[in-house]
Amino acid sequence: MVYVEYTCDTDTGNLYRNSMAFDAGEKPDLGPSLVLLDNLKPNPGGTPCFTYQQQTVSGTTFVVDVAITLTVQTPIKDPVTGLYQQETKALLNVAPRNIFEAWELAREWGLER
Repeated sequence: MVYVEYTCDTDTGNLYRNSMAFDAGEKPDLGPSLVLLDNLKPNPGGTPCFTYQQQTVSGTTFVVDVAITLTVQTPIKDPVTGLYQQETKALLNVAPRNIFEAWELAREWGLER
């Protein structure tokens, strides 16, 4: 089993994907080998890259949905306008893969409502 973490860093313009053993003692530092996108820009209106919907069941909180909003810029200027082009996309229905397993464990532990 692995723990996967995505880090959105608009200061450096990078989106990172870090995968490690779930029982690793510490996370490795972010570096060039972990970059997924290197043309990231801040989202309009300061919208965060990731927003989370949570559900609490008997005092245990689960992340049940993740919304992702990313703004990127073309690496070269448009030949007609002479400007870099930017585009913002949102994906609003990403559910963590382990939700079902977590829910099953909650049922086994008697945490279900």
